[in-house]
Amino acid sequence: MNEKKNGKTNGITNAIDKTGADFKREFTLNSYEQFFKDAGYTDAEYIWCPGKVPCAMAVLYKTNNKK
Repeated sequence: MNEKKNGKTNGITNAIDKTGADFKREFTLNSYEQFFKDAGYTDAEYIWCPGKVPCAMAVLYKTNNKK
């Protein structure tokens, strides 16, 4: 999670990148929620964990679409 809305990475992300992690995308809480809505998860729940290394978890529910 990146709390900055200006598109720049935060210092933690830069440090983790140097360890070999290859982040493809960074999210704000709003863009994280929109990512899942765009993927069709309109009823997901989100848990926000603020702090020096903020993170969020999406709780997704599997539905049974068999007829």
